[in-house]
Amino acid sequence: EKCMRMLASKLYEIEQQLCKGGFLRISKASLVNLKYVRSLRSELDRKIRLTLETGEQIIVSRQYAEELKHRLGVK
Repeated sequence: EKCMRMLASKLYEIEQQLCKGGFLRISKASLVNLKYVRSLRSELDRKIRLTLETGEQIIVSRQYAEELKHRLGVK
């Protein structure tokens, strides 16, 4: 079940509240709950294609790719 919310807060404010709850920023506009990450695939331009348990695929920007791999224990 896909869940999107419209919030009045800035994304960095939400990120600060949710980072200890297993969420991670993956782009300028997106946070993801790490417990729903099914797989990662490297792209040619150092970005990562993330697949969620729902099958949805999201591109992780280069800026956030290393932190994602670190948090998931991937090299």
